[in-house]
Amino acid sequence: MNEKRRRLPARMLYGVSSVYLGLAFWVAVAYGTYGTYGTLPAALGVAGLLTLSAAIKNYQGGGVFLGGTLALMFCVGFGLTPLLDYSQRKEDTLFANLGLCIGFALLAACLFWFGHQRHVIKARPNAAESDSDNSPPAGGRPMLVSSSKPRAEASLYPPTPVGRVFWLLFFSLGLYACFLMYRIVKDLTEVSETRLNPTRCAWMMMVPLYNLNVFYQVARRVSRVAGNQRFRFGAAPGTLLVLMIAGELFGWLAPGFLLPITVVIGAVPWLILQERMNQLRRSAGLPWREEPDRYSWRQRAVLLAGLPFMVFALYLGRGELAFYTGERLRAEQVVAGVASNYRLTIPSGKWRRANSGSFPDTDMKLLTSAEDEWVLVRVRPSERQSLDYYVDRRQASIAGDWRDFKIEETRTLIWAGELQPMSLARYSQNSPFTFGAHELYVATLVARDQVIEVIGQGQKQSAADVGALVRSFRLATAGNES
Repeated sequence: MNEKRRRLPARMLYGVSSVYLGLAFWVAVAYGTYGTYGTLPAALGVAGLLTLSAAIKNYQGGGVFLGGTLALMFCVGFGLTPLLDYSQRKEDTLFANLGLCIGFALLAACLFWFGHQRHVIKARPNAAESDSDNSPPAGGRPMLVSSSKPRAEASLYPPTPVGRVFWLLFFSLGLYACFLMYRIVKDLTEVSETRLNPTRCAWMMMVPLYNLNVFYQVARRVSRVAGNQRFRFGAAPGTLLVLMIAGELFGWLAPGFLLPITVVIGAVPWLILQERMNQLRRSAGLPWREEPDRYSWRQRAVLLAGLPFMVFALYLGRGELAFYTGERLRAEQVVAGVASNYRLTIPSGKWRRANSGSFPDTDMKLLTSAEDEWVLVRVRPSERQSLDYYVDRRQASIAGDWRDFKIEETRTLIWAGELQPMSLARYSQNSPFTFGAHELYVATLVARDQVIEVIGQGQKQSAADVGALVRSFRLATAGNES
């Protein structure tokens, strides 16, 4: 029986590594065929090989180690992306990807450290003896609460002030709730007869919908224990559940730039639950696991790793902020450029114009509520190059992102002081899936002293408005056109 238990973690690791490596293979096939999924094959391959090595050595890192491999997978994915995109000079995504890479690397390092500590404890010579001592008698029921130390040696996490918990939740984008759930359940099992698995409850907080049930059950038990000890819980568990549901709904419906408000709303039920648990900890009269009234090094690690996530999450939400703060446009409205004499005709009422200065590298940007649907205009001084030069350069830039696409291009003559050729190109991404495939429309005009480029992007099934908007490009002083 004990031999079977020792082999179970290795079997689980073999299974997880097989899943990672199988996904890496199939995603690599899709990447080579359709030009999608970018750095995902390499990230999955790294996680798969690391997990396979742990399985061969029967590594006892547990779920924390698996979480570290997942964080490392995201680190590799975000780390390779800026290297591949560097030749295309994508400054708007370079620093965001590097920041996410650093954040996931710090998170992976912390998880690997915890996993290794678990492995060291499990690998001690007396670990097998302690396991055999706690094993149930023959024919008896298994113990619901397993503890490696006697009750007299029980200890609790020190009462953490709600203000400190708030900042930990805020800068971790709410992910600290998993650690907080572990601490609450762990201490709850020490001060009462509650039979819950702290590790399982912590991991279940990452499962949508089911996390609501876990939170409610734990809140009910805390309320019951507080009532037994004649403490006033303050808020009913059902009320806390309603607050938690409201926070999650707001997070789903609110735009990305309201992320700080989303985290604040989601933190309210956790702060109430933490304050009630602090009362139980103070009344228990047990020693503390850590030094009280100080940030532990684990909490400092959460703050350091979470701060870049908050900063870059807000950075990535700037497009939605520009849409909601932009000028509303109506159908058939003609909008003129800021730095040039061109105009565009709005095809429908779903478009807005971003405020001047929101995107410094553009002369004008038009947006819809869809994150990947936009039209921008860039005006640059002429480099004394032909139209073919600018069209080929744009095509090479798109080829760096899309491995497989088709081009439809037409050219017309437009009056820009003299008749000048204008290119209108449509780039369609080849993909077996219509949903998620994009189209790009690019209008390029080389005038005597400047180059005007209108670029629009949208998904295939909804790119008609984008194409109509780009095709409406005209010079305000245009005369005869052929």
